[in-house]
Amino acid sequence: MVADDDRAVRERLAALEAEVKADADAQRARKEAAMDKLRAHQQEQVELRRRQAELHGTQKRLPAARKVEREDDDDNDDGSDLGGALELAHRANRVKNELQKAPKQGDKSWVKSGLASARSSSRIARTA
Repeated sequence: MVADDDRAVRERLAALEAEVKADADAQRARKEAAMDKLRAHQQEQVELRRRQAELHGTQKRLPAARKVEREDDDDNDDGSDLGGALELAHRANRVKNELQKAPKQGDKSWVKSGLASARSSSRIARTA
């Protein structure tokens, strides 16, 4: 009986080892297939870049488009909006400083003036 039990356990162990080996082989095959697919894709990308470089390298360059300068753009920043961003940041800083400043006696904040003006104009519009 013990021998039968040992034999059954060994057979079961052999079957499990075979199953694990088959799973490992299948996983290895999937990994190799994925790596082959990745290498093929990378090779296609290299070939595409080579063809594009070949086309762009042999193609005559078109004359550069004229730069359209904005009237309010004092910087020659070649199309970037750095000057506009700096101007906007400067304006935001002035507004922040104005809002943080404690008003002197008798002074009216421009924000409060603007709100009062907007309210009065909306009242006038409602009565008309």
